[in-house]
Amino acid sequence: MTHILHAKKGEIIQSRAQIEKNIERYKKVSRTLKRYDGHKGISMVAMDLARKRGHIVDEMEANAGRKLHYYSGVLAEMSKRIGGFKGKRVLHIASSTGILTRFLQDRKALAVGLEFDESLCHVARQIGNRTIIRADASLRANAKHILPFSNNSFNCLVTDRFAFSKYKLLDLTKEHEGSQEILKEAARVLNPKGVFIISGVDPYLDPHELIQICERYFNKVEPFAYAENKILIPCFALSEPKKAL
Repeated sequence: MTHILHAKKGEIIQSRAQIEKNIERYKKVSRTLKRYDGHKGISMVAMDLARKRGHIVDEMEANAGRKLHYYSGVLAEMSKRIGGFKGKRVLHIASSTGILTRFLQDRKALAVGLEFDESLCHVARQIGNRTIIRADASLRANAKHILPFSNNSFNCLVTDRFAFSKYKLLDLTKEHEGSQEILKEAARVLNPKGVFIISGVDPYLDPHELIQICERYFNKVEPFAYAENKILIPCFALSEPKKAL
């Protein structure tokens, strides 16, 4: 069974030695990404233009969306698990303004983003991120396909602070209901060797319950964590998707 240290209620982490090893690896990635952030960020001109055209931009979310080094742990795990980015088909769910997709495209990945906030989609277009797709305003558990993509379309899916978080668009009638629908859809659109990286899991949720939910749709469930401002960010790497008959 996957090894988890349950040091505090709701905390999902690996062994201490593995975490320390990962943190050093992620730091190197983060330094590279910070240099990239310096010249690839969203300009205030783009945000002001969006406002003038009637799009109310959440500045905090937009700012977070342009800081690529926030994804250092996620990118390191993605690269390791799918063997680099070149030629890989990647979907970022809740992609904000598309900084991650643009970075992946620069490394020859076929990356697209799916975003729910119209204003963030508008800012993405203003800064040239044309591969951000506007999603429906809500996730409907009774919809046939929540993700507008064909079966077996992607090598990797990634989402951050969305599934298993307090994100308002996933707040359906039952706890985890929206996240389960995303897991089901992720298993459908991933190819058989694909991986789904879930970052920013709510640290107060029961990790054992989350693993049981993930195992309904994926045969392999691996918790991991990375450090952000000295805080551990709980994550999952899901692989070997179970395909519906």
